[in-house]
Amino acid sequence: MAKKTNQVPEADRHQINSSSKVKVILFVSLVIFLLLITLVYVIWIVYSNQSSKAKPWHVEFKELNCSFEPYERQECSSLLQANFPSNEDRICALNDYDLDNTVCGYYCKHTGYDSGQCTKDSTSCNCTLDNCFDTQFRDNVTNKCTQKPVFTLAKHESTVLSLLELENGNLASSSADFMIYIWNITEGSLKKTLKGHEYEVVSMVSLSSNALISGSRDRTIRIWDLEKESQAKKMTYTDEILCLTLLNNGELASGSLDKAITIWNISNGSVVRSLNGHKDMVLTMTLLSTGDLVSGSADSQILIWNSETGELKSKLEVTYNWILSLVVLNDGRLVSGSSDQVIRIWDLENGKLNKTLVGHDHSVRALTTFANGNLASGSQDSHILIWDTKQGSIVKNLTGHTETICSLLGLRNGNLASGSADTLIKLWNLNL
Repeated sequence: MAKKTNQVPEADRHQINSSSKVKVILFVSLVIFLLLITLVYVIWIVYSNQSSKAKPWHVEFKELNCSFEPYERQECSSLLQANFPSNEDRICALNDYDLDNTVCGYYCKHTGYDSGQCTKDSTSCNCTLDNCFDTQFRDNVTNKCTQKPVFTLAKHESTVLSLLELENGNLASSSADFMIYIWNITEGSLKKTLKGHEYEVVSMVSLSSNALISGSRDRTIRIWDLEKESQAKKMTYTDEILCLTLLNNGELASGSLDKAITIWNISNGSVVRSLNGHKDMVLTMTLLSTGDLVSGSADSQILIWNSETGELKSKLEVTYNWILSLVVLNDGRLVSGSSDQVIRIWDLENGKLNKTLVGHDHSVRALTTFANGNLASGSQDSHILIWDTKQGSIVKNLTGHTETICSLLGLRNGNLASGSADTLIKLWNLNL
């Protein structure tokens, strides 16, 4: 009988060996996995410790030497912007003189000032405005030194069509938004509102210290009580009113879309006479020192009238151009602005053209004069030019508006007011 042995069959032995190998592999994999987790944990601990020891932003700011050029360098500006104190009381509280002043200066420049410095006790940030150069002025809207206006008056919602200086020094403005506003031009503040017109208010004249007259394309002329801010009288015409002029005898002249000039008795609101001679709408009028009335029209003609009798005295003509604006210089010469971009100066003694001023790139919509004899012109090119009328040269070019200049007014203090299709009124210190 064969003797039994304890040897494992070859197939079973192979199976046992395979199972052992699997266990070893699983064990090694588990160890490796645990080691990886441990490594990740260690890395996280190290990173956390480093993060907790990160430099404060102001230390990095100083190391980058940002105090000398904090706005020109992007990394410096980004640090300031990201870490700027939300509480103003903390602006000068970093206990570092250079850094505190840099942060203070950054704060001031972003709140409308030119510079800033912490007070000696480092408790507050003192913002300041730099002195403007003699040729510059400070704009009340941007608070910056500029060669642009002294004040920008923003209230109208459409084109500013007419400007008028009142006896008390206030400024009246009328607009295509149907409104009339009264401004204190010393403060640049709105004082009164006159509301009642139903269409564009194109022209105004001063009646007294407490009253003004306005003409509108709503076919009415209205007299306003400035103290009460209310309408005192209304006169109605048959067509759109385009311009007004107060005559020396106290009567009122209005030019209109129907080609006629109407003379009004202001007291009773009646029509005194009509002046008929233009062949198209009457766009502008002015008064000579003699009391004669001058009118300009879309018919290219300038007519001179005896305003008391209605007699047509003389005629000046600019071929194929609308006469858009008229003023009289101190020496009696007449100035016209027209749609051909040209300003013409006329000698009324002989009725001939005395001089032409060329400088605008579009229609000359507005003219005004100054006590020193200079002339200001406003154009559809958005520029205002100041002219020496004796030399025929440009003294200044004012470029603050962005749209057509529709109204200009030389103020008694020598400054200039301008109204534009950009809806703004600007007051300019010309230092003439």
